[in-house]
Amino acid sequence: MQAKTLYSILSRGARFTLLAAIFFIFSPISLLAVSNIGKGWLWTDVAGWMIGSSLIAVCWAWAAFKGKYFWVPIAANILIPAAQGMVFSKSMQFGNAGATVTGVLVVVSIALGYVLFVIFIRGEGAKTLHLQTEMTLAKEIHDHLVPDVAYEDAHWEILGSSAASTEVGGDLLDLSQRNGAMLVTVADVSGHGVRAGVMMAMIKSALKTSLLRGDRHSVCSDLNEVVYSLKRPDMYATGVHLDLRPDRQVRYTGAGHPSLLHIRADGTCFAHESQNPPMGVLPGMAFTSADITLQTSDLLVILTDGLIEIGNKQGEQFGMDRIERHFRANASKPLLEIRASLIKEVLSFGAQEDDQTIVLIRAK
Repeated sequence: MQAKTLYSILSRGARFTLLAAIFFIFSPISLLAVSNIGKGWLWTDVAGWMIGSSLIAVCWAWAAFKGKYFWVPIAANILIPAAQGMVFSKSMQFGNAGATVTGVLVVVSIALGYVLFVIFIRGEGAKTLHLQTEMTLAKEIHDHLVPDVAYEDAHWEILGSSAASTEVGGDLLDLSQRNGAMLVTVADVSGHGVRAGVMMAMIKSALKTSLLRGDRHSVCSDLNEVVYSLKRPDMYATGVHLDLRPDRQVRYTGAGHPSLLHIRADGTCFAHESQNPPMGVLPGMAFTSADITLQTSDLLVILTDGLIEIGNKQGEQFGMDRIERHFRANASKPLLEIRASLIKEVLSFGAQEDDQTIVLIRAK
């Protein structure tokens, strides 16, 4: 999709005001170019007159932005010209510096263009402030929907976090407990930004509703129906759902998501690929699952593609090979240290352009 320019998103009235301001600001240029105003003046006199006029303009702008204190620019409009007349009175004797019809037209045109610019800036500034307020609220809601996860009991240690590439992201991270089992769900809505964030919020709501029904084994099938019914044609969501049982048995359901990594304490790494297509592609699907048996100190890793596909200046992606090497070398370290070192390595490779979520699960 072609990026929108500032002009393309302006209202018709704002466009007219902007173009009119430019018109009146620059219309006197040709008159000034052929006039003799200021001929024979000293540079100190020229600077004095210019600074005075600029101060008057700044006073009017300041009062307009504040919406009050209009006595300040009025006073400046009286006092500054009076001071200029006394200090630079000799300048008035040279050239055509008097108040001619041409000079008056130049002043009026520039002043009118300036006023229109102030009107334009105030109007668009109010809209920008309103938009920024809405985005701040949206970020607060997003942070509540996708909180960092830090959990530990006699069987599991779980650490998870999600970093959106903008104020609102499309990655979902959820940790729930049902019937003695820990349930970890990660989803990645295609794209990023507000549209992906809205879809992510709907998936989160559907996930909680599905879990409340008590059937924790049909989560991805339920979410598939929700995403398919609500999404745009070009949208989908990849995901991973893990059912962690106290006996270190894990039921794994993958939906078009990057491979689930399984690293043993000795550094051996297994990649469990998704068994199903992304959610929202085909309706009425029964998503299949697989069982994984873990040993003490085994590590499971869930990542979204914002970490795997980050690129450097040469166009090279970070890639799953570097991810696996990192975990093989650091599998025995504390989870906080593993996460911090991975994020540092990834961000030193290239700038973040997509939402980035990581979940680390260690069996005890």
